[in-house]
Amino acid sequence: MCSTISTVKKNSPKNCAKAGLPPLRDNILLFVLFLLSLQCIYCSNDSSDDDAVAKLTLSNGQVSTTLNAGSSGDFIILPFSAPSSTSVSGSAAYTLQLTAESSAKLSAELPDVSAKQTSSHDPVLLNRMQQRAEFEGIRQQHLLQTLQQFQAEAKQVGGYDIKGMYKGTPPLLSKPSFVFASTITIFSPFAGDNQQSIQGTLLASDANAAIYLDTRDSGSFSITSATAVLQTFAQISIPRVRAFTGNESDINGDGGVVVFVSSATPDFALAFVRPLDLLPDGVDPLTKSNEMEIIYTALPVGEPTDALYHATLAHEFFHLVNIAVKSLPVFVSSGGTQIPLEETGISEGMAHLIEDLVGWGGGDTFAVAGQFLDNANLASVNGSVDDSIKSSSDDTLARRGAAMLLLRYLFEQAGSATYSTTSAGDISGGGVQFFRALNSSSLVGLPNVESAAGTSMAEIFGNWVAALYLDGTGLSSNALYNYQAEVTDSFTNGPRGFNLRGSRTLSSGSTVTLTGPALQQTLLASGTTPLQTNSTLFLSGVNFLQYRLSGSTTAELVYQTTADSSPGLTIITLP
Repeated sequence: MCSTISTVKKNSPKNCAKAGLPPLRDNILLFVLFLLSLQCIYCSNDSSDDDAVAKLTLSNGQVSTTLNAGSSGDFIILPFSAPSSTSVSGSAAYTLQLTAESSAKLSAELPDVSAKQTSSHDPVLLNRMQQRAEFEGIRQQHLLQTLQQFQAEAKQVGGYDIKGMYKGTPPLLSKPSFVFASTITIFSPFAGDNQQSIQGTLLASDANAAIYLDTRDSGSFSITSATAVLQTFAQISIPRVRAFTGNESDINGDGGVVVFVSSATPDFALAFVRPLDLLPDGVDPLTKSNEMEIIYTALPVGEPTDALYHATLAHEFFHLVNIAVKSLPVFVSSGGTQIPLEETGISEGMAHLIEDLVGWGGGDTFAVAGQFLDNANLASVNGSVDDSIKSSSDDTLARRGAAMLLLRYLFEQAGSATYSTTSAGDISGGGVQFFRALNSSSLVGLPNVESAAGTSMAEIFGNWVAALYLDGTGLSSNALYNYQAEVTDSFTNGPRGFNLRGSRTLSSGSTVTLTGPALQQTLLASGTTPLQTNSTLFLSGVNFLQYRLSGSTTAELVYQTTADSSPGLTIITLP
């Protein structure tokens, strides 16, 4: 086996020599990389484990190194930015310059994809998913604004006894012996109803959940279908989400989750939650709270075994648990003065990952991943999104896909999970502990990810961006640079995991094919003319560039960026 994996960290000088002798520490860096390149020269050509990956990180300024061409002369060069806890949004300019020896020719290899990719994915599904993303983003922002307003009012009146405002104990799950009532009355969350009282009729229930049908839709959803949905949700999705996250709250003391089915639910949403329902009525003077753990869903289309429908229920149930485990305990114990509400990008990445971990990978996770890979240079994990793929909010499918794939990668690196084949909720492993730490920490955003992973974002990004390119190529068998193989879940019969160069047929009937991250073209150069890229790098983002060096074995690379946020460079030498 031949490995040229290395991590080189340095505080770069303000001025790196582009000609003549560089500073001593740069000489050492170049010498180390040269020795690493020699390892690959003497490797057996039939080895499938030649990982020609070098990672350079710098705090600011420039770094330079020498590229040693392999047999093809092709390199994948990945500038990336891993924000610190004080720098999580925005962008920075960078310059990447290559100069070949006089006999060499440098060129970029692929068509220009600096604009949005033309996707072969199902446009109807993607449009519906994007509308849902915007809808969820609005609700998340509404909750934050409500809690911030509550803070301000609490300070003005000397503070509220928040604990005393609850009927139950919001941070904790109680499991009383409870029989759901045959009808339920709620304040309508649907547009056009003006928060009037509406009723639902009980169709099915067990100890974990109950399904009610909007009485205005009487006869449009059968007890048989509702029972099938409830069985899957209550016996597979709920215990599995709990295994990865902890338990939901129990505000009203009924010991369960209500699923309220109504044709008034927007078609694009399929299902949604209102975090405000987990707060006492009156916290928001303009919006009524139903003071219960409730998921609002549309009428299921087709068979109740549809993976997208069950994936969405698991996704929304995660949001209920996330707020109950992460936000409510601190909000309550601090008297409303602290709000550890997870940032939207990471929260939605976790929710989509839950769909995959529960076993509903035939829903929408592959399509979400594809939207990031198609537009990898235009989106960041939790910072910025280019206007060309942004509509009314920063919560785009590309950004969700970036967060989902990053968290899936860290989940696997932490030890993944072992699933019981006899009990749906019996799941253990280092990945489970990673996800639970992420879900329960008082930290939010990328600092939360960094803490749960136990390592710096610079180190995480240097490995992850290489895995994004290498996974599915067969160029490396190193687990550090690959996602684990997909498996078929024994309970849902759906796929779990990702092959970033694979295909999947979704429950919608559309087939999504992933081809790895889209590569960018840059300028062309020949002879001694430098090939220079001047571009923008989103913080917590990465650009994927491919170059060919022919007619020579070496070229000098100089990388300079204005970002003071752990910028780095990963270089992959293709065989």
